[in-house]
Amino acid sequence: MGSPNLRTDRICLRFLRKRDVPSLTKHIRRKQVARYTLIPHPYTEKDGYKFLELSRKQLRNGTGYHLSIEDRATGEIIGGIGLNSLNRRHNNAEVGYWLSPDYHGRGIMVEALKLALRHFFRRFGFERIHAHVDINNIPSIKVLERSGFTREGCLRRAIKNHGRYRTIYMYGLLKNELRR
Repeated sequence: MGSPNLRTDRICLRFLRKRDVPSLTKHIRRKQVARYTLIPHPYTEKDGYKFLELSRKQLRNGTGYHLSIEDRATGEIIGGIGLNSLNRRHNNAEVGYWLSPDYHGRGIMVEALKLALRHFFRRFGFERIHAHVDINNIPSIKVLERSGFTREGCLRRAIKNHGRYRTIYMYGLLKNELRR
């Protein structure tokens, strides 16, 4: 299966390649990335190669779909967007994402998420895509809301992240709510 190569002027969303792992590792290893995600810290190149193999396996068996965010100016992998918990029976999935702190505050994550969502809804025929976000992760909450998601609920102490139980918000987006 070929990579989708979704593009804007600033970014390209595509599948991760072996040669991307050093760039991925450079940006994902930052402690700020791990703070609100389930990404391990410290993150090593070995973790990057394991993720590459996991993402390829999930693509083959239909349980996950992960795209890297490439900075078109530098060719570096600066983030990622992925689908997990793909549910074909109910036509929905969970989306997750991360972005290097070096690129925060530029609107890149909203740009990438909107591009990815159009692709996900079209490619998979989903009715709904949902996301979980830590209640203290205000920048990610803003990304979801600017991308058209609606807060649907609060799950108290729902996940254990880096040794602590965290309360999360549940956000959802229906295919007919997708903004251009």
